[in-house]
Amino acid sequence: MPEQGLRQAVSRRNACGRARERPDRANEKANDDPVEGGVAERATAPVAPPAAEAEKELCKLSPVMFRRYPFRCAGYGILAVAGLVAVLTGLITGSMFWLIVGLAGAGFAAYRLLVWRLRVRSTTVTITSKRCVVESGLLSKNTTEVPRNALQDIQIVQTPFQSFFNVGDIVLVSKNGDTQRVVLMAVHDPKAVAGLLQEKV
Repeated sequence: MPEQGLRQAVSRRNACGRARERPDRANEKANDDPVEGGVAERATAPVAPPAAEAEKELCKLSPVMFRRYPFRCAGYGILAVAGLVAVLTGLITGSMFWLIVGLAGAGFAAYRLLVWRLRVRSTTVTITSKRCVVESGLLSKNTTEVPRNALQDIQIVQTPFQSFFNVGDIVLVSKNGDTQRVVLMAVHDPKAVAGLLQEKV
């Protein structure tokens, strides 16, 4: 009987030890597994930088040379007509003098008007939300860019006659390192264009 009681006491003691080990192991497992333990860590996703604003084209201009130089254009036109009249006179009368003079005058006027027209058509001013781009040139393109945030002064140059025709030159003064002066010639409605350039970027 004493041996049986001793065995029962030992078995009870072992059972108590196993019961104590179970909660300790459960606590260790909970600490090892943050999700099961209720302490889940939240992963913070990296914040993307804000996207840069896309550049928008606001307007595109070409010089209006007839309004800028009306008398010069009219003079070339008159010279061309007079040259044609002289050519006809030379053909009718058989005079080589009038024929040569007429051809020279009409050819010079036509050449000047043609070159002037090509230069005007090959010159464009593009105003965007960030820049003012001037492109010019017949065979090779020359490009001048003026950042709008670097503009320090905008001047409008008009004579009374040009003001009557609502045309003028715009002088852009910018400081992007060195001081830069860009002249936009023969701009139609220069006050509206200058106001557009002065708007906040």
